[in-house]
Amino acid sequence: MKLPLIILSVLIALTACTSSSTGRKQVMLFSESELDKMGAASFEDMKKNTPINTDKAINDFVQCVARSITKNVDKSVHQGDWEVIVFDSNQVNAFALPGRKIGVYTGILNVTENQDQLGAIIGHEVGQNVI
Repeated sequence: MKLPLIILSVLIALTACTSSSTGRKQVMLFSESELDKMGAASFEDMKKNTPINTDKAINDFVQCVARSITKNVDKSVHQGDWEVIVFDSNQVNAFALPGRKIGVYTGILNVTENQDQLGAIIGHEVGQNVI
């Protein structure tokens, strides 16, 4: 009984394999459009359930840093505009979701000293999302 299950698992894994934008082999259990939809849905939930920062200076700063990162993402990987939201939370974190969504918590702005440090964080998150 275990052998057919193992064979089935291997076949599913092999048929789901694809190459990333870097040429690296990876298992894809969802299509890119499905991932984009899931990312967008999660982002919408976050916007409904987490306070959004409205400080113009903070938002302009984060938007500027995010634009400097996302403009360098190859169009063959992600096309279109990125949505960037600054969430009012003490969390020291940021994230990028499929579907070109970036979230930055105000808590991370308390530990970064300049645009370069924030750019490294956002770049890291975007890089995980596009590879």
